[in-house]
Amino acid sequence: MSKVTLERMESLFDITVAALHQKIASGEASAAELQVAVKMLKDNGIQAEADGEGGLRELMDGLPSFDNDDTDNDDPLLQGTR
Repeated sequence: MSKVTLERMESLFDITVAALHQKIASGEASAAELQVAVKMLKDNGIQAEADGEGGLRELMDGLPSFDNDDTDNDDPLLQGTR
C-alpha cells in the first residue's frame, strides 16, 4: 500500500472543493452536497458574519423568528407543546 503524501491530500482537497463549487454555482447541488460543503467550511474554521449587505444577510433576514414573544397562543399547532 502506498503512503499518502501531503501533496496528494492537498490535491484531493482541491479537487473536492472545485467539484463542490461547480455544483453549487450551477444550482445543481443536492442537499447532501451542500451539507458536505458546509461541513468542509466549518471543519476548516471558515466563518462568515452577516453584517452589512449581501447574500448571508439576505438569508438571515428571510428566516422566520422563533422568539417565544412572537408566537400566537391560539395556534393549534403549538397547543400542548408548552
